[in-house]
Amino acid sequence: MIYRDKILSMEKEKRIDVQFTTNIFVYTPESWAKIADEIALIDSTAFGGGVPLERVRDNFSHPNFEDPSLLTVLLYSKLGLVIGYSQAEQSWTKVSARIVRTAIAPEYRGRGLVGNLMNRMETELKSRGVTTLNRKVRTEGGYADAIRRHYKDKIIADYTDDIHPMTERLFVIKL
Repeated sequence: MIYRDKILSMEKEKRIDVQFTTNIFVYTPESWAKIADEIALIDSTAFGGGVPLERVRDNFSHPNFEDPSLLTVLLYSKLGLVIGYSQAEQSWTKVSARIVRTAIAPEYRGRGLVGNLMNRMETELKSRGVTTLNRKVRTEGGYADAIRRHYKDKIIADYTDDIHPMTERLFVIKL
């Protein structure tokens, strides 16, 4: 976490023009070890709900990245800090996928960076033959509305699964 604080401090103090890049994550135990703490921190702030960081880190200590149906895209700041990620899982039919998780570090939210992640994700999924994307999103904070605005007429279905009808929406999107 000291590394993360140092990078954030450099970006703020030097007023570095923050540029963002995305990369497909290729899992190896070594590559995972390099980013695991960053992913756990991002995930705990996005989804933790008060869960201690150590527990989130433990949950990520044995990732399912070896599964070829799982695709992970990482978002990096100009200085190489992992500041977000998105994961998708192809269905058994291989023509559809679902977004498993997407999260951005709190310091970088509100800049439209989810779009950067999703553009890269969609490009890669299309290259793998995926034609539809399933996405469950929270309605709080206007996220479901942002999905509607972004995808517009590419949305095939917009519904609730009745598990969390007041707080979540499910979208089926044509790629």
